[in-house]
Amino acid sequence: MAELLSEPDNLIDFMLNKGNGVKGLSQINLKQIPDRFIQPPEERLDHIQIAIQESVPVIDVSGWDDPGVAESICQAAAKWGFFQIINHGIPDEVLENVKRAAHDFFELPVEERRRYLKENSPSHTVMLKTSFSPLAEKVLEWKDYLMHFCDGQENEHSKYWPPVSRDQVLDYVNWIKPIIRKLLTVLLNGIKVKQIDEVKESALMGSQVVTLLYYPKCPNPNLAAGAGRHSDVSSITVLLQDDVGGLYVRATEDDQWIHIAPTKGALVVNIGDILQIMSNDRYKSIEHRVFVNGSKNRVSVPVFVNASSDAIIGPLPEVLEAGEKPMYKQVVYSDYFNNFFSKVATENPEGEAGNGRLQVFLSSFWASLGGVFGGHSNNQKEQEIEEEEELDLEMASRVVVPEQPRVGGGKQKNVQAEGRNRRVLRDIGNLVAAPAVEGKPQNQITRPITRSFGAQLLANAQAAVEKNNCKKPLVDNVNVLVGNDGAAKAKAMPKREPGIKAKNDVPIVVSPDEEGSPKSGTKVKDKMSSRKSGKSLTAILTARSKAASGLTKKPKDLPVDIDAADVDNELAAAEYVEDMYNFYKLTEEDGLVQDYMDSQPEINSKMRSILVDWLIEVHKKFELVPESLYLTINIVDRFLSVKTVPRRELQLVGISSMLIACKYEEIWAPEVSDFIAISDNAYVREQVLLMEKAILGKLEWYLTVPTPYVFLVRYIKASVPADKEMENMAFFFAELALMNYSTIINYSPSKLSASAVYVARCTLDRSPLWTGTLKHYTGYSEDQLIECAKMLASFHSGAAEQAQGSSRKYTDPGRNAVALFPPAKSLLPA
Repeated sequence: MAELLSEPDNLIDFMLNKGNGVKGLSQINLKQIPDRFIQPPEERLDHIQIAIQESVPVIDVSGWDDPGVAESICQAAAKWGFFQIINHGIPDEVLENVKRAAHDFFELPVEERRRYLKENSPSHTVMLKTSFSPLAEKVLEWKDYLMHFCDGQENEHSKYWPPVSRDQVLDYVNWIKPIIRKLLTVLLNGIKVKQIDEVKESALMGSQVVTLLYYPKCPNPNLAAGAGRHSDVSSITVLLQDDVGGLYVRATEDDQWIHIAPTKGALVVNIGDILQIMSNDRYKSIEHRVFVNGSKNRVSVPVFVNASSDAIIGPLPEVLEAGEKPMYKQVVYSDYFNNFFSKVATENPEGEAGNGRLQVFLSSFWASLGGVFGGHSNNQKEQEIEEEEELDLEMASRVVVPEQPRVGGGKQKNVQAEGRNRRVLRDIGNLVAAPAVEGKPQNQITRPITRSFGAQLLANAQAAVEKNNCKKPLVDNVNVLVGNDGAAKAKAMPKREPGIKAKNDVPIVVSPDEEGSPKSGTKVKDKMSSRKSGKSLTAILTARSKAASGLTKKPKDLPVDIDAADVDNELAAAEYVEDMYNFYKLTEEDGLVQDYMDSQPEINSKMRSILVDWLIEVHKKFELVPESLYLTINIVDRFLSVKTVPRRELQLVGISSMLIACKYEEIWAPEVSDFIAISDNAYVREQVLLMEKAILGKLEWYLTVPTPYVFLVRYIKASVPADKEMENMAFFFAELALMNYSTIINYSPSKLSASAVYVARCTLDRSPLWTGTLKHYTGYSEDQLIECAKMLASFHSGAAEQAQGSSRKYTDPGRNAVALFPPAKSLLPA
């Protein structure tokens, strides 16, 4: 067995794919650990300098309100970055139970433990892992761990947790959360932050991950490490350790290391990167490491307190009030975290395949807290494709970039750590004084401006303005004028007298100055929303241009404003929706499919139709969002247009395309194993993952194309009055169009969608068949659609035989049984 495991592929297969983990290695009586676990000499326990006389503080917190306790905590956080707390109020029984639960879980048979591997786990809230990032690391870490993701709904999530440890972990979570809040409150008070509001709470404790860490006894403890040198990307981490020991912390002044000896009933607390950034370096995120034992199994239970994915991390305004210069730029936490994992992947020179996929899919899966995919392979390159370590959120840790000189000086780089760094504080250009990082934009805040995100930006900017003694509010109602150069010029409203409560400002309506509309500058009632009308900037400028040309007379048949009801709905983006659809129209050609059947010797259009019909059923079975289906078919067709595929692999192309589309569109995508099962085990995991890589490579990862769905939802809305029957009928025809090769290659997505709406109106005998509103929003006249509409009507006639999946879907009473309606006679041949 030892010789067999000396091969990297066999080792990964044994640990990851078969679920044995490091626990399995410790049970086969190895005399020598595999080479992948052997640390470089300078990283081994017998080569590091131990600071014998030093120790981190042990603080009695029985009096949380005692100023002396608060001062001790803040001083320890500033000097050491680590400290232990005792008399915290958690009963010893609760602590012992959760440690025992860690042993109990990892002593289960491998068949039981394997159920919680990512690809097998009953829920994304619990996941079993090994090492830190085994397919990206040069050197593996001697540990296994079980993660429990906590977001305030632990009581609901816990039903998916292992029964052997469920109650103990849940009990510990309920006890530890108040301790975490108390610690953060004390630490923030120490930097003049008196209240944790919603924004700060999101940045400091938006999520928690409770992890059962298991370090099996090791035959060569002098060669291995349970965790390499790293710091945490959390705000704080609270660790419960057993009496075995092995946790070491770097001394702050040099490269000596301090052993944190276990103290009965104590919790170890350490500062993470988030709090170091937000405190502007008042508190220190210090690197630490774990060494393993040769005779005992060690367990620990860390709770990683992390930010919400969309929280903005930067020095707090209160810290900068006295004119202190910020040491760090603001960064969105998900960008920060994703960059860290990208850094991990690039450390492995053989991991290009996994690294590329890592960068694309990390941001897509924040909400689910799951990995992209796992797999089973006997080839290292295929293992990289199956790399499943992207979202090890629970560990929130990595090897550190030693301190570099920054504003006002700082520590010099530690040469010993060269080449083993995973720290991101300056790798992402986050330090104010750091040079630009090649290939990375200077502005790290690149996410869309949502209400909460904008509120955070405004709060930070307002504090900066007030710090500079600027009394004028950052946001005020202004009159907007458009200058000759097209730039918007803002005229500030007059200052209000202090002490006088301001009345609601009267909004100024920006209008196209058409007949019957209020003139520019006309005041409207106070109760009216201060938002602009639903008209886009393009529409406003066009109307003004017409006015300047004397073309202000109203047309006789004005289209209905279908966005009027969405003016107060920020998610609808009513002010920009017209511009967005103009953009879709301009870019839809990028996703058009050329006629490719002549280049596919083993595939014909009938085979393609059968595949699409089956994919519609798969889509319904998995209960996916509509966007996933339309993107799947687009990916299939674009891939077939550039790559010759044998007939036996056509279904493989279909499921691999849907796998990609689901990762792009779904919050929680089906697993690879789900697609294998639904294809009746026609393929194995390696084939699916290799095909996935081939598709993404051929398409150059370009997935953001306007599909018919994008236009269809808009055009159905324009088909006023649009009811559920009309909506289902339009979708039915759109899916018939997806099945038929001739419509896909001959008509653009927008025209196909407009035709589906037109045929639906004809089938339901709506009058008029095509309205001025539809013509306005689709850009198509009835004459332009008639040819495509006739094709769709003919597909309806034969749908029961040729589109069985789609027909079954739309004969459901829940979809108004629209497939059972007779075809529109006016569109069928006489």
